[in-house]
Amino acid sequence: MNLPLARDYSRFARELLNAHPELDQELRAAGEGGWTREAMLRFLASGPPASVEAPSVEGVGRRLRQLRARVMLRTMQRDLAGLAAVGEVCSTITTLAEIAVSAGLAAIEAELAPPQLGVTLPQAGVTLPQAGVAAAAGGRPPGRLIVVGMGKLGGSELNVSSDIDLVFLYTEEGDATFTTADGRERSYHEHFNALGRRLVALLGQVTADGMLFRVDMRLRPWGDAGPLAMSIDALEQYLLVHGREWERYAWIKGRPLSGDAEALAQLGAVVRPFVFRKYLDYGAIAAMRELHAQSAPRWAGANMPTTSNWARAAFAKSSSSRRPIN
Repeated sequence: MNLPLARDYSRFARELLNAHPELDQELRAAGEGGWTREAMLRFLASGPPASVEAPSVEGVGRRLRQLRARVMLRTMQRDLAGLAAVGEVCSTITTLAEIAVSAGLAAIEAELAPPQLGVTLPQAGVTLPQAGVAAAAGGRPPGRLIVVGMGKLGGSELNVSSDIDLVFLYTEEGDATFTTADGRERSYHEHFNALGRRLVALLGQVTADGMLFRVDMRLRPWGDAGPLAMSIDALEQYLLVHGREWERYAWIKGRPLSGDAEALAQLGAVVRPFVFRKYLDYGAIAAMRELHAQSAPRWAGANMPTTSNWARAAFAKSSSSRRPIN
């Protein structure tokens, strides 16, 4: 199928194809269908033997960037050729972001774990050590970093130019420390903030293979002034005392991308009462009216047909596909 639209209309596609002519196969494959989650996982698992059997953070990042180039190129081709609906584009890019977060986090966690302890992480399609199970000193192992997708990522609405909004949380708090695989003593707070910094760097770093996603962490409590990661108990205290109306609406789209069932149940018990208040007072109604008034000029300035059938259908589709915190 000869549809040179991506090459003709996208500088990104032209530069990518000039640097990697072999990716022309993605243009030819566009007529056969888009990238699925299963195909993305197979691509990650089919990397060089060394990167699959003993994946490093750098190796996983390189493989993810190679995957991103292929997914973006084919998705752009299908979109420009009229072969992909808006829903397919958003779903494909959202799936790519979810896999990037899961595989990247697993690789970073693996660097801190003793090699004899392993767990299969189906998101990445490889077996990696379980992080944080090194000898604990005065406390339990810290478990996994809980990554919550917010905004368009949480609502499964990413497009090819979107950044991703993330919030980092963990379950444990207190003064207990544990010993990492490299022999360092760390508190839970230090551990999870270090994990978060590594994950943001992995996702946003620009290398010879390009980048994965720009990461925006400003939806976390206190924004840029707050810690990169905080405990669920600290999140609860923040929401009770300082939570603002716009944060209630932001957390409607909050969707966890990592964490075990117990941790996610704990998170849901904190977020649900904050988002869905038991009583709706006049202050909340006034705040909603004010937020709506602030948003209206943006729509008007963009000259968007907010009341069109297309907008109503798109909103209904994205709303029905959201998976709230359970």
